[in-house]
Amino acid sequence: MINARHCLVQHRAQVQGVKMKAHGRSLHEFTPLQPAEQVLLNCCSLGTIAKIGLDVPEDPTPTNTIRAGFLRFLSLGGDKAAPVHECGVRLVGAYIQGGLNLSSSVVPVSLSITYCHLQLKTLLTDAKFSHSLIFHGSRLNGMRAGRVQVEGFFSLNSVSSYGLVDLDEARVKGQISFSSANLDGIDATALTAEGVVCGGDIHLCDGFVANGNVSLGGAQIKGQLNCASATFTASEDWALLADRIIVRGSVFLSDGFSASGGVRFVGARVYGELRCSGGQFEWPSGDAFRMDDAVISESVSLDRRFSAWGRVNLQNAQVGGDLVISNAKCIGTLDADRINIKGTLILRGLEESLESVSFAGARSGSLDDDKQSWGRSLDINGFVYGFINVHAEMSIEGRLEWLNKQSTPVSYEYGVKEFRPQPWRHLQSVLDEMGHAEEARQVGIEFEKRLRAAGLIGQGPKRWNPLRRWFYKKLMTFLHVMYGFLTGYGYRPMLLLRSFVVSG
Repeated sequence: MINARHCLVQHRAQVQGVKMKAHGRSLHEFTPLQPAEQVLLNCCSLGTIAKIGLDVPEDPTPTNTIRAGFLRFLSLGGDKAAPVHECGVRLVGAYIQGGLNLSSSVVPVSLSITYCHLQLKTLLTDAKFSHSLIFHGSRLNGMRAGRVQVEGFFSLNSVSSYGLVDLDEARVKGQISFSSANLDGIDATALTAEGVVCGGDIHLCDGFVANGNVSLGGAQIKGQLNCASATFTASEDWALLADRIIVRGSVFLSDGFSASGGVRFVGARVYGELRCSGGQFEWPSGDAFRMDDAVISESVSLDRRFSAWGRVNLQNAQVGGDLVISNAKCIGTLDADRINIKGTLILRGLEESLESVSFAGARSGSLDDDKQSWGRSLDINGFVYGFINVHAEMSIEGRLEWLNKQSTPVSYEYGVKEFRPQPWRHLQSVLDEMGHAEEARQVGIEFEKRLRAAGLIGQGPKRWNPLRRWFYKKLMTFLHVMYGFLTGYGYRPMLLLRSFVVSG
């Protein structure tokens, strides 16, 4: 009835030629004002801060309550009877009664709502803010801000929110900051910012806590993504999703970063470094950290007591700098098949050896590792590296043991483990090119022994009958043994002198 009566009054006024305003756009609609509203009105006129309280109020009182509609009225510029200063609306310590709805609005002044309690969900969908938007330290009951446009920065530092915060496809020219914020998705998604375009940094750091999924899929960030000292707890299988994200700066999942649930950067493009130093990733039943198909222009650091309970998936990733896995606390499984590392693969000083590791088909500019860190089971078939940083603790004996750790299936035909020659031949070639001729010869000799142990000496054509093939194999194996005894498979021809001396 009230809405119908209001529409009828507007219609009569238009017929009579009287200029009318939309509902909620005139001061007289809110009179008499409550005490806190009168303070806010006066401060907006003077360009000062309306300090209603010093902290976030728990409950409404006659002296701290401001109606959401009145706050909206001032945010939209007020009217002739209630002008708003160029400094904008700046409110501290108030209880906002009702739901603040600025959806599809154009807000011409800056809006700062700090240490306030917003009773209902805040609606900013499709709104356009000509200046900055601040909710520092406030208590929210969720926020819908899909496709919001902010010409300044968007600050939600130290906010606490109960319910979804939705920033999907938002456009913010400055930074977006959730530093020290606490977001509770109530067993669902805590924060979604898919497709967001941010002209500065995105900060989810300095004690940021998310109880529920956080999704940044497809986001474009011109600055850095900082998640240092943040805690993410998944309501489902992944805690932080950043698939296809584009970050012009660096990404920090470090220095107190903790995730209970998967962390995904599948297909991400990072123009700086990806630092996970000291980060804790926990998802034992799946991929604790996944960045397959990602392109990182600088280094990737999984060091300084980095830990991952679950699989670390780096398949097909491209790393422009080094891949640093050093002084890590715990890594369950490392899968880096076909990774391309322009710099150095540094794998050393792990507190616990890797349970399983695969660099099948991978490429690295150089290799800097130790024997203990590789663990018990590895797949390095097709792994190509330019040179080895030789250390005393990784002697040639240790390098041969490293090759012997390869996990290969058992051959159906010969009943022994299959032999993959590429890792042996490549190591031999690299050592030879580096000038380590003796070490290269040792690898070559061991390679011949492994060939014989795998039953690969004397393989006759399959068209031969079984007896002929058996006899040929026995003969070639005997000759191969003698070849090794007399000349070290051609690597130690001077051994022939021993035979001459003995026979002479």
